[in-house]
Amino acid sequence: MSFSWQGDTLRVGCKDTYYYIARTHAEQADHFCWQQPLDGQSFVVDGTFAFISNRALAELKKNGAFTYDDILWQRIDDSADDSIIHVKAPATGTEMWIDAESPLPLVLELRNNPFGIEWRVKTPPSLPEGEGFHVAGWDGTTSYTQGWMSMSSVCSIMSMSVGR
Repeated sequence: MSFSWQGDTLRVGCKDTYYYIARTHAEQADHFCWQQPLDGQSFVVDGTFAFISNRALAELKKNGAFTYDDILWQRIDDSADDSIIHVKAPATGTEMWIDAESPLPLVLELRNNPFGIEWRVKTPPSLPEGEGFHVAGWDGTTSYTQGWMSMSSVCSIMSMSVGR
């Protein structure tokens, strides 16, 4: 997975798919982009992909909770270590682990999602500060299955499954 700023647009690459996210959305979004990667496709999106916005992270650190996709997420661990924050959505039972120290607040793991969308980063990232970075050396297989739609691809950041 690669991330690079092109002016005020974040380009997120996952295999041969690119998501273009305005800086204002990376900073202020309140929802994810759930568009599955499709080889050779590009998407201009108004949500975040594989990370939460900086606004959501600041709210989580300040209040112990934030709202994303109209779902309340609450911090469920009280550890003094704020580098990885564990949150849960009481309404759905879904859990996320968020890397609060990377240049973008990456969702390292998503688990117990009632829609079957789950992923886990296999190796903790080491992301440099700056205008661009590439997450290399992560062997992740991404599988998508939802209703009639099914596909498998490789996205070098995570192992993901979608389905019930």
